[in-house]
Amino acid sequence: MASRFVRNTLQLIRPVVSQQHQQRCYGAAAAATATKADTQTVRPPKKVNSSKHYLPGDFPNEQSLRLSFPDAVHKELSAYVRSVAKTKPNIDTMKVDTSKLQATQEFCKQVEQDHILNGRGFVILPPIKGLDTIPEMRLATFFMTACCGEPLVQNAEGNKGVLVYDRDASRLMRDGQRYHQSHEGGSLHTDNVNVPDVWESMFLTCLYPAFLGGESIVVSATAVHNYLVEVCPEAIETLQRDYYFEYRGFSNKFYKAPILFYNTRGEPCFRYLRDYMESAHKRLNTPLTNEQLLAIDLIDACNELSKFQLRTSFAKGETLWCNDVQTFHGRTRFVDSGKAGLVYDLDHPENRLYQRTWVKTENKDFRGINQSRYENIDA
Repeated sequence: MASRFVRNTLQLIRPVVSQQHQQRCYGAAAAATATKADTQTVRPPKKVNSSKHYLPGDFPNEQSLRLSFPDAVHKELSAYVRSVAKTKPNIDTMKVDTSKLQATQEFCKQVEQDHILNGRGFVILPPIKGLDTIPEMRLATFFMTACCGEPLVQNAEGNKGVLVYDRDASRLMRDGQRYHQSHEGGSLHTDNVNVPDVWESMFLTCLYPAFLGGESIVVSATAVHNYLVEVCPEAIETLQRDYYFEYRGFSNKFYKAPILFYNTRGEPCFRYLRDYMESAHKRLNTPLTNEQLLAIDLIDACNELSKFQLRTSFAKGETLWCNDVQTFHGRTRFVDSGKAGLVYDLDHPENRLYQRTWVKTENKDFRGINQSRYENIDA
């Protein structure tokens, strides 16, 4: 009964909500001429039984979100980091000798199997004992990613360990700013939006906390999927059709792919960052349809519900490791004590600073899926 009521209500508000969004993004003329999404084969809406379906109430306390490192990992990583840090290496080009990190590699592979792939889909890792400087903490996380798989390039500059901090307090995402270069909050998303290839793991390490705000938010994508199956199954079908995405940070080109897809296990996976997607559709003068707008409104509405949000503040040196395509993540808006700037003084930190790494692993559940059929589209 409740599901029917929700669907009937959504049917009534769809034209109003969609027209408002289209007028905001494209103007009245474009809103009036919006075309329907491409027709393609989609999977019928069906709830998925998965360990990655969790709610905040499933965790008795905040400490239950966190893992501990074995002593062997602390000892091994700290020793290797200190030996390498003396040479002041470039993370983006360095080679990691994983033969010197056997305990770390074994630990990371076990965590990947137990938590990232087969568990809830995310963990919070503690700081490595004795590593207090920003360069040391950066190396520690990067070495862990190398123990898991292939650290990926994240932009046209070839960066693999991208620093996340506010570059310009006056410039926002709607102006073209990338999320990791702003102080904005909300906009829960997956990182796997800038390139059409699919990868699994994202590591986000707190190198220095914000003066105020910047609380981290994690949402189960499976829980959102199953809720949408219940209240608006039409949205599940719409999300499996193609949307435009930008190669933001890589080039001015575009690609086309669905927001929602399924891995070889039948688990739901998402590619989603609304601001980037709306920008792509606007730049291509291809308005999102009423159905598309409603579907992404529903994702945002679910992500903003407290019943879905796990919130926590990271201490210096802590790392979020998540299955990126199966976890929505974001943060609250933050305020720094110092002035935002293009260059961050790593020797004298005072503003919020995180490091982000993307990792493609040997897991085959995500290989060969959700690859764009329309890569390198020019504006």
